[in-house]
Amino acid sequence: MYAPVVTRFKTYGVIPTLDPICQTYCEAVLAHPAMKEWYAGAATEALEIAVYEAQTVA
Repeated sequence: MYAPVVTRFKTYGVIPTLDPICQTYCEAVLAHPAMKEWYAGAATEALEIAVYEAQTVA
């Protein structure tokens, strides 16, 4: 349920700034086999939507 939140924490570099319990939780979620499979699948995704790929983060 919280996997999407953990991925955002990873993307935005928040995990190292969390308290130790939360950081350990996030690391455990990211180390879960299902999460590793999810990341591996995303890495092979070929679909690109040009309007979203062209955007930059301010």
